[in-house]
Amino acid sequence: MQRNYTLDAMRGVAACAVVLFHAKTVLGIQIAAHGYLAVDLFFALSGFVIAKSYDAKFAGGMAPASFAIKRAMRFYPLYLLGLAIGLVKELALIAAHTEHAFSLPALSAAFAAGAFYIPFPYRDANMFPLNIPSWSLLFELLVNVAYCATFVVWARKRNLVLLLAVSGLLLAYAIVVAGTADQGAHINEFGAATLRTIFSFGIGVWIARFPIEAPRVPSPVLLALVGGLLLVPAIGLWFDLLFIMVISPALLILGVHAIGNGVPNRVYAYLGAISFPIYAIHRPLLAITESAAQILHASPVLLGVACITGLLIVCPLIETFYDIPIRRYLARGSR
Repeated sequence: MQRNYTLDAMRGVAACAVVLFHAKTVLGIQIAAHGYLAVDLFFALSGFVIAKSYDAKFAGGMAPASFAIKRAMRFYPLYLLGLAIGLVKELALIAAHTEHAFSLPALSAAFAAGAFYIPFPYRDANMFPLNIPSWSLLFELLVNVAYCATFVVWARKRNLVLLLAVSGLLLAYAIVVAGTADQGAHINEFGAATLRTIFSFGIGVWIARFPIEAPRVPSPVLLALVGGLLLVPAIGLWFDLLFIMVISPALLILGVHAIGNGVPNRVYAYLGAISFPIYAIHRPLLAITESAAQILHASPVLLGVACITGLLIVCPLIETFYDIPIRRYLARGSR
C-alpha cells in the first residue's frame, strides 16, 4: 500500500482532538466536545489500512497467530509507556496519602493485568484504570486479529453488508439508549465498545475493498474539516450518530482521494508521528498535571497548556528514539 500522508495527518489531528477533550479538567473549558468520536475515525482508518495492507496475505493463508504477534508488537511499546506513566501517577497519589488512591496490592494487580492487555475494572469500572484510553487499543487489536482469523467470512461482500447492517443498528440503539456515543471505557460498556469497533472497522474495510469516487479536496481543507467537526460544541446524540454512520466514512473517502496524498510533507509527517504517542500517554500525564496544580497551588490552565505543549514537542522524539527502535528489536526477536 502506497503511503497516504493525508490519512496519517488526519489521524494526528484526531488524536490532538482527543487530548483537548480530556484536557477539560485542567483547562477549565471543553474545547473539543466531540473529541471522543475520533476513536470511531481511528477504527475506520484501521479497517482501511489493514484491508489494503494485508488482504492479499490473509487470502494467501497468513496465520492469525503470527498476525496477532505483529499487531501486538505494533501497539505494545507505547501502550506499555502509557501504562507505566499511569503507574507513576498512582504511586505519587499513594505517597501523598490521597483518599482515592489505589492500595499497593490493587495497584500491583492492575499493572500486572494491564501489562498483558487484561482489563482490571477495580475502582471506577474503567477497564484500564491506569490509562483509560487503552480500552480502544485493546479493541482495535481484537478486531484486527478477528478479521485475520475469520477472513474468509469477511471476504464475502454479502457477509460484510450483513455485519455492517447488524452492528450499525445495534450501535445506533446503544447510542440512543445511553444518549451519547462516548462509551467503551467502562466494563459495563463492553458491548458498546465492541459495536463501535466492528462497525467503523468494517466501514474502513468496505472502503478499501470497494472504492467510492469522491471529489478531490485539498488536504489542508480536509484536515481543517476533521478538526472542526471534532471541536463542534455538544449538540446531542444525533450528531454522534451522524458522525459515526456518515461523516466518519465520508472523511475517510475524501482522505483517500485528497489532493497531495502521495507528496511527503513535514507537517503531515509530524502529525502522523505524534498520533499514536500522544494518544497513548496523554491521559495519565494530564492527571499528573491536575494533581500537580492542586499540590503546588498553581494555575491548572497554565500547567495544562504546558503539558499539552510538552506532548507536542516530545511525542515525535518518543516515536523516533523509543517506539521505532523497540519495535525493530522485537521484530528481530520474533523471527
